[in-house]
Amino acid sequence: MKALIGVTCNYFLSDRWGFSAEIGVQEQDWQVLASDYVNSVRRAGGEAVILSADDEIERILALANRLDGVIISGGHDICPNLYGERAGAHLGCLTPTRDFFEIELTRYILNATQKPILGICRGMQIMNVAMGGTLYQDLNSSGFAEHSLTNYPRNAASHSVLLKEESFFAKLYKSANIKVNSLHHQAVKNLAPCFEILGKSEDGLTEAIAMTDKRFTAAVQWHPEMMYDSEQQQRLFACFVDACS
Repeated sequence: MKALIGVTCNYFLSDRWGFSAEIGVQEQDWQVLASDYVNSVRRAGGEAVILSADDEIERILALANRLDGVIISGGHDICPNLYGERAGAHLGCLTPTRDFFEIELTRYILNATQKPILGICRGMQIMNVAMGGTLYQDLNSSGFAEHSLTNYPRNAASHSVLLKEESFFAKLYKSANIKVNSLHHQAVKNLAPCFEILGKSEDGLTEAIAMTDKRFTAAVQWHPEMMYDSEQQQRLFACFVDACS
């Protein structure tokens, strides 16, 4: 039987999204996910299940128990009050319902189970915040280079990540220097104590983290699911699905 992988999705509060896609009516909210995530899980031999945001904790935990592993996906900014800060001027759209769902799901997976978990972009940030870390609300105003490189095709590499020698990621990718895409304006600031930094960008930004225990608990700041034609990047999903099986 294929591993059942839950993938969290975006939550849109505005009905403008439905109108722009010509499928909506007034006063609708939306939960959607890019097909790249589903396709990457399936190519790796798993079966993806899209997880809709929910604010009922009992339902969240019951759902988690039926899954073999979880991917926390990319998306909107995370509410700064979750890591003790006030929202700054450069903050984008906030979705508290999704924040609550993913924070509670992540804490349950990490604290009460041995299930594998993979964080991607916002997902890495959620994992860090859930376990006590903080974020840069905006990289440009914090002195970093531009990391929201949307002028590149989604599958194109736009900068390098330097991986810790002999780390999980360096062994997985068979290199300590890899090329990745980049589509974010926030990132890990103070790392949660349970994680270790295993990769950084050229300008010193945290790009890959993992827990020190034996199970698969890892997260990356780039979007490997979008790099569908990179055998190297798809190894991450193969390793994750294998750990879930």
